[in-house]
Amino acid sequence: TVAISSSTTLDCHANGAPEPQITWFKNNHKIQQEPE
Repeated sequence: TVAISSSTTLDCHANGAPEPQITWFKNNHKIQQEPE
């Protein structure tokens, strides 16, 4: 649980061939990645 207006970090490690593409969703909407 994250408080409203707070930020968090989601981390996922995966490998494979071809390289997996990780996409996060909340309430059926894609979460946009911020630049690192």
